[in-house]
Amino acid sequence: IGIYNLGKEGWTRMTTLMKRPLKTVCIDPEIKTHLTNHIDQFINGREWFFSKGLPHKLTVLLYGIPGSGKTSLVQAIATHYKRNVMVLDLSMVNNTGLMYAIASLPKGSILLLEDIDVASSAVVSRSQQETVIKSSVGRDLTPAPAEVSEPKAIVGFGMNTIPDGFTLTLSGLLNALQG
Repeated sequence: IGIYNLGKEGWTRMTTLMKRPLKTVCIDPEIKTHLTNHIDQFINGREWFFSKGLPHKLTVLLYGIPGSGKTSLVQAIATHYKRNVMVLDLSMVNNTGLMYAIASLPKGSILLLEDIDVASSAVVSRSQQETVIKSSVGRDLTPAPAEVSEPKAIVGFGMNTIPDGFTLTLSGLLNALQG
């Protein structure tokens, strides 16, 4: 299983993990069965998505206390379905960078957003975004109502090129995950 991180040049292989069978993950067997059935249905339902004009992608939220097996489950799922895992640090992208990162995912890969709950400093609300935009440069950069509230030009994947006022919003995160 290849593990990739997003850098200025795109997705870069960081390491290779040993294969991990699903049976080695210590979580409720019903959860594993339900999840693999759901993934199988998704993989085999490609035509249904296309017939409805929907993007063929699946978003799964795993939650639980640290050490409860979430990341191990992702590794086992990647092994089971022979997929690479693309790891994205939300603190390194803005709304545009996140959309571009998702659009550039290799076909069939798994995107892992670790600890999305503690990324709250990377994800700001719309009202916080307006405040940040106004205060970050010392002048009001808030877009006029008719304008899009995204930066017009972000180089590369939006990594390390993000002006202080341009951040990842919860709305941007949800829109990117939804497709």
